[in-house]
Amino acid sequence: MLSQNHLMKPIPEPRMTASEVESYAVQYDIPYDAKVEQLVADVQQRGRLTKAELALVGEWKSPRIRPRLAQNSEELIREVTRIALETRSVSVAVHVLQALAGVGMPVASTILHWFHRDPFPILDWRAAWSMGFEPQAYSLVFWESYVETARSLSSSWGVDMRTLDRALWKFSEVNQPRELGDQGARSQPIEKQAASRR
Repeated sequence: MLSQNHLMKPIPEPRMTASEVESYAVQYDIPYDAKVEQLVADVQQRGRLTKAELALVGEWKSPRIRPRLAQNSEELIREVTRIALETRSVSVAVHVLQALAGVGMPVASTILHWFHRDPFPILDWRAAWSMGFEPQAYSLVFWESYVETARSLSSSWGVDMRTLDRALWKFSEVNQPRELGDQGARSQPIEKQAASRR
């Protein structure tokens, strides 16, 4: 697991090129995504998540956090996610979500990616590597740079954030040296991840 106590130094050039985005995005084939996609319209209309919805997103990102997510009350989840999905501040949005047990920056970024009306990337080691970052730790300073970089790539490459995320993840899976990527649930075969992608 990556510590959140230190800053990261970004590598400015993405490893993937604009011409490769579509081809890698279509190779992304994680079926569990559909379960999360079905929630998007209702959550965005409501402006907050329920406990069951948070559990499903957590399962998609990392099944290991299931017991910690269950510690959060329905009321706390509703209020915290309402604030996060309402604010336009990149830092406030990711920070407030970490008030929930089991939610670190990667899970918070996942919630924002799927449900915030503004485009947010998912923060994980695969996507970071493909974007040209070499993370040693996560911080708010890095998060702001990460979001800015992802939004810039999305805009300049002419793809939405969901397409970009799929392409970044698949590019890493195909090209990232194994010893660099062997850091957690997503490096395992998909059948060992309880059908989750991350």
